[in-house]
Amino acid sequence: MRRAPGVHFNAENYSLLISAIAERGFFRDDSAPIDGATDIGYHPAMGSQLLSALVSEMAEDVLEITSYCASRMRMAFIQGFGLNIDDEAKEQLNAVPKADTLSLPEDLVVDRVYVDNETAICPRTNATLRLITLDKAQRSQLHDTLEEMANSQYAEYDEKLKQRKQVVDVKDEDYAAKQLRNFAEWIE
Repeated sequence: MRRAPGVHFNAENYSLLISAIAERGFFRDDSAPIDGATDIGYHPAMGSQLLSALVSEMAEDVLEITSYCASRMRMAFIQGFGLNIDDEAKEQLNAVPKADTLSLPEDLVVDRVYVDNETAICPRTNATLRLITLDKAQRSQLHDTLEEMANSQYAEYDEKLKQRKQVVDVKDEDYAAKQLRNFAEWIE
């Protein structure tokens, strides 16, 4: 269905799908497979590999999820993994372990981390992280918008310095756009 013309899954669709699967415990590696999931290309049809496949698909279609969607999925995982959440346990779920603490293979980790720009390996899970895929038109639009914003913000900054009678020693009016282009080349 996802590949059918005219069908576009958004963040709400994915969060609903992932939440429904999570609530029923199908992301647990000891769960039974989802009936019919192998018929539509999910091998295996349960556990962390199914979650990885769905999240990879989501990364192709969704740039951002709302806090509501994230909260919904979090609560679904709590239910699906059979966690009984009282106030004390909620505090533990929100606690962030030290960044240099490597998680165990059976841990589900939702955390902010610094990712090494050379290896793209998560320091908490040792998983290789992926960037969201943008097609050529989306990359071009993102680049052009960022360049426009960079020039605009730099012009405002330059004007503020002039009003304060501070001298800006940048002779290049396209300075911000050039810095953004250098960044874009570094990413590619």
